[in-house]
Amino acid sequence: MRRLRRNRIGALLELGEIRSLDIELLEDRVDAAGLHGVPYTNPALWFRCLRLILDGDVTLAEQHAQAMYEQSPQEGTVAQALYTSQLGLIRWMQGRVDELEEGFLASRRNYPDQPL
Repeated sequence: MRRLRRNRIGALLELGEIRSLDIELLEDRVDAAGLHGVPYTNPALWFRCLRLILDGDVTLAEQHAQAMYEQSPQEGTVAQALYTSQLGLIRWMQGRVDELEEGFLASRRNYPDQPL
């Protein structure tokens, strides 16, 4: 059931159905103080960061992404790749993409199958 929901959320995002995505995630909204467990295994937390990015709140999005990354296990997870992707969107919005080359290269080497 959880995987089906994650796929539905991903499909809504790919279709650009932001209003439908918001409705789907409404019941799972959490703030950075509510992080628990392994944040990058919780799609609602990852999509909350994306929602902040879509809203243009890059300051809060960066804080949220940083908190999730710090609370996720670094070994054997896709946390680095997801964090790099989130930070990439944030830096792109700020016109600071050049700062990310090292992170993208490391993520690509460590997780060649993970889309960034």
